[in-house]
Amino acid sequence: MEIIVGCIISKDDKILMVQEAKERYCGKWSFPSGCLRENEDIFTGAIRLALETTGHKVLLNKMLPIRITQTDGKLVFTYTFLGNILDFNYKKYNEELVSDKKFISVNEIRKMGKNIIDKQNIFDLLDAYENNKIFELDQIFI
Repeated sequence: MEIIVGCIISKDDKILMVQEAKERYCGKWSFPSGCLRENEDIFTGAIRLALETTGHKVLLNKMLPIRITQTDGKLVFTYTFLGNILDFNYKKYNEELVSDKKFISVNEIRKMGKNIIDKQNIFDLLDAYENNKIFELDQIFI
């Protein structure tokens, strides 16, 4: 079993996407996300990964439906939050993880096709985001 946590960060009708630098997905785009660490809760993990991959500290305030998929015979649970950037003072992101980041419109993301990691999952999450299938959370700040 694998647990992935991530964050959709929007600004001016665009979503912050990151371009992977790691060998497995090098050059492909995704939401800021990654694997949960042992003994780490999903909220702390999502905030940590947003900071590592974008350089921004975020406030989580909503959550998209949990996704359960199977990859290479293993169950993958994906928890995706909506987050707001608390501070636009750019801290350098981890260049071992990410080679670029930028805000992209939903339409442009959909046109990226094969340049997206796990395209079906990203598109399903975009559908939930656009159709307001979002769960309210009390604001979480860790």
